[in-house]
Amino acid sequence: MAYEREYVHIEVNGHKYLYSIWYGRKELLWYGEQMDTSDPLKLVYAVSREGLMKKIKMVLSAKDGQQRS
Repeated sequence: MAYEREYVHIEVNGHKYLYSIWYGRKELLWYGEQMDTSDPLKLVYAVSREGLMKKIKMVLSAKDGQQRS
């Protein structure tokens, strides 16, 4: 698989986020980074694209819950 960066929109709890995701060949991991914020979320990684999308949604959901508290 070639190194390609892709941009995806993710919606969690009614909020929309823009993420840049890519595949790291050496590490055999998918990476994701939030693009549309001045308070960037830490780099998120997983072993599959599907796992990465699921993990990003979980992190965003938890972050949204903390902001509401």
